[in-house]
Amino acid sequence: MSASNPSTAILLTTYPGQRPLHETAKLAAAGGVPRNSAAELAHVLDADIIDNSNSATGSARVYRILTRLAGLPAALSAEVLLRGRSYRTVIAWADRLGLPLALVNKLIRRRQTLFMISVDLSHPKKAFFLRRLHVDRQMRAIICSSSVQIELVSEELGVPREKLHLIQPGVDTRFWQPGDRPGERRFCSVGSEARDWATFVAAVADVDAEVEVALGSIVLANPTGSEHPDNVQEAPESGTGVRLDPLELMKGTAGHKAYQRWLDQRRGAVPDRIRWYMQLKSPQLRNLYARSCFVVIPLHNVEFDAGYTTILEAMAMGKAVIVTRTRGQVDLVTEGEQGLYVDPANPAALRAAINRLLDSPEDAQRMGLAGRRLVEERYTLDGYIQQLADLVRQG
Repeated sequence: MSASNPSTAILLTTYPGQRPLHETAKLAAAGGVPRNSAAELAHVLDADIIDNSNSATGSARVYRILTRLAGLPAALSAEVLLRGRSYRTVIAWADRLGLPLALVNKLIRRRQTLFMISVDLSHPKKAFFLRRLHVDRQMRAIICSSSVQIELVSEELGVPREKLHLIQPGVDTRFWQPGDRPGERRFCSVGSEARDWATFVAAVADVDAEVEVALGSIVLANPTGSEHPDNVQEAPESGTGVRLDPLELMKGTAGHKAYQRWLDQRRGAVPDRIRWYMQLKSPQLRNLYARSCFVVIPLHNVEFDAGYTTILEAMAMGKAVIVTRTRGQVDLVTEGEQGLYVDPANPAALRAAINRLLDSPEDAQRMGLAGRRLVEERYTLDGYIQQLADLVRQG
């Protein structure tokens, strides 16, 4: 995706098999997939997108060598420097891209207006760039989605507060919207990052309901061997699906070892009622939400806002949410209004919350409607893009 005479570039990572953004934009326009945030921002700012799928011809060899020797973030940072045209403004869409690029700019003393969209700067490897190397001095702004991260980065890493901006991502409310009323006693869980599946499985073992779990994201290994990573072995359009082995699906993810340890300690089988899916396409995931009475997001107690995307999608679909009250997930849900909070690593508390909403479908429906209203008022994709564009234009 390229604009005419652009002065702004958006730097982001794509993955093998991921659909090119220009194709995503076409499908989104037809309602087939949600709109992509980076593609929408590029359109609004008339910006180039630089990712590992469109390296410049003249620097392709350097790019491949750097990718092999130093990793993708370093290669993409070099790509910005090696491009023929000079970008006055760069928006790095992730810590793992923005931090190396800021360091490169510092080392070569290059003046460039750099914005970084951040997720988790409290991670020790990332924190080192700020606490020791002070690369924030090469950034115009760091955009965080979590108020907790703002406090941590300011107080513990020494980044000036005026450089930190809280802009919370939005969701495509045209794609994710309430559908038909769900069937009886069915709920789902979705996602991969920082998910506490051990607690979830222990909690639902004796729950009288149909349970479905959709694992996966674009960064996970694809066990199906299919061309695109958002394929699934069997699409659960009607609620029927294959019994997949969750341990096999989790291979290559951060939660795999923890889940394996839990299975070893439990020495029992995963409840048969749970249906596990891998890498659902967006319409399949929308159907999964639609037929659920509510959505459960079990989380490890991390310091960033894990589960953010799933929570927003669920609320946009008019679903109540049950969320682990972690250190980092505090901004979205108000207890008793859009959903329920439970303490981390507490299967009994999670089971009680699930049974409460199963036994009180009117409460689940009320919370779901409140969640949809909240998304429409505060967390739309268009609103998010406008806030980002306004900040960048201020320079």
